[in-house]
Formats: sequence, C-alpha cells, structure tokens
Amino acid sequence: MVKGRALILLTIMAMIIFTATPITVKADPSVTIKIYTLDGKRLPGAFVQIKSDTTTLNGTTNSNGEVSFDINETAVYRLEVFYPSGNSVYENPEFNYSETESGKVMVNVLSSWTIRVWDHEERDPVPGANVTITFGGNNSVKYSKLTGDDGKASFGPLPSGSYEVVVRFKDIEKESTELADPDHKTVSITLPLYRVNVEVKDRFGSPVEGVKVYLKPDLEEDAISEDETNVDGEAILKLIPNGRYYLEAYLKDILVYQSEGKEIHVSSSDESRTITVNAARLNITVKDYDGVDVIKGEDLRLKGELVKGGKTVEEV
Repeated sequence: MVKGRALILLTIMAMIIFTATPITVKADPSVTIKIYTLDGKRLPGAFVQIKSDTTTLNGTTNSNGEVSFDINETAVYRLEVFYPSGNSVYENPEFNYSETESGKVMVNVLSSWTIRVWDHEERDPVPGANVTITFGGNNSVKYSKLTGDDGKASFGPLPSGSYEVVVRFKDIEKESTELADPDHKTVSITLPLYRVNVEVKDRFGSPVEGVKVYLKPDLEEDAISEDETNVDGEAILKLIPNGRYYLEAYLKDILVYQSEGKEIHVSSSDESRTITVNAARLNITVKDYDGVDVIKGEDLRLKGELVKGGKTVEEV
C-alpha cells in the first residue's frame, strides 16, 4: 500500500515537471532619451536623473543630446534634467517613456543667445566690450565674453529666462535686464558713444584727401579714435564717449594740425568740426631749358619728388 502511494506521488511530480510552462524573466529594456532645447537643437552635456521608489539612475547626454537607461518603457518615473550642472531646467514627476515621441524631451534651455552692443543710435557696432550675464533664476549661472568686430557676444547653450546684463567699455558701464527665449534670441544694447565728424581743408579752402585725424584725451596718450579723410576731406571718428578731447591731423606722417586745447566737446550727441591744416595743393609746370615750351607727359616721362626735412612727402 505504501509502495503504491509512493508510485502515484512520483508520477504526479513527473507530470508537473514535464507539463509546466517555462517562465522567462526579461531584463528591463534599454531606452534612449533625447534632450532638446526650446529652439529645437540637441543638448549635449545635460545631466539627466530618473527616479522610482527603489531606484535612482543618472546619466549625461552625449554630443547628440542622447542618454540611455535600462528602464521599463511603460512604467512611471520622476525625470529631472539639469543644465548646467546643479541648475534644473526640466522636471516631470510622472514621466512615462511610452508616452513620449521616441524619447524626445524639450527642456528650458536656449541653444544660443546673442547680445549686440551699439553706439547710441545703433549705427556703429562696439568691438571689445565686456559683456557679463547672470541668470536671474540662479546666480551661480554666469557667463562673460568680449564682443567681436561686429559688436556681438554670443552665449549658449544657456538656461532660458531673465538675465542681468552688464556691459563695460572703456569707462562706461551699463546694466540692464534682458530676456533670453526663442522670441528674443538677439538683444541690442546701446551705449553713450557718439561720432565726431571732421572736415579738413587746406589754406585755400579746398578739401584735403588722405589726412589722418586723431582724437586724444591728452596729447601724450594714444588716440581713442582715428580715421583718414576721403576725397571730400571728411573723416568720421566713431565710438566717442562724453568728454573733451584734443584733435591732431597728419599728412604724409607730418603734423599739419594740433588743437591748442581740448577743443572737441562731446556731450550726449554727435559733434562736427571743420579744421584748416597747414597744407596746400602745389601745382608744378615743367618747361624746357629756355622756359618757352611746356614739357608734357606724352613728350617725355618725368618723375619728381617733394622733399621736406630730408623726407619725401609726395611723388609725381
């Protein structure tokens, strides 16, 4: 009787072993999250954190703005993105990968933001101005750059929002609050800088071309602006701060004008000045040995030099 029961038990166990359905435990699939800026650019270098009740996963986006995690596509997680490190730009306590567009997440970051610095009428760009911006939402997010020849300083990627902007140029410092967002990707800032328009004439009242004009705070100091007169004898000295200045002019490296005092006064507007330089047009007629016939270029090619103090100042 005992043997019969044992035989029946073994038979039942064998049936269970051979008829049970195999169970396969699958690991969580790897999913890729793609981080985008507000203006649709991939964001590299963003710190991404995913949390559940039992797990915290961290990662940093690669050069394509992507980061991968082993998570369940249909489970709910808390997702937070930081850019730069320590500054939160996205938070979703109910992140579900299956509900996204192939893992696309748009965060509160702008790919680029440009500040352009101008003179007071936005005519002349200001190169070499120091531009410092501080994020209003986090004072530790701070950037600084010099403007290029086009007066532009470009930043980014950077958190979108309000920034305290400080522009320094020479002795000028200007503060303002500006908004960095997709509708304000370029911001213009004007400084109290002006023009001095100089008209140069010779002793007979004719315009003089090729005169180099310099504006100086003091005669011993370097010029803060310079220009060369055009065919109409006009020079434009740009980006001049308020103040009083000396004016100097050189023709062929010879000083032909120097103001006795600080005759140029710039006070919140452009200034114009006409000066008469110690120069005149010299017309020379060449005749033959007896002074009767004029020698023309088609008859004989001549070359002449005008020399002052042992230095050639003009050739014809």
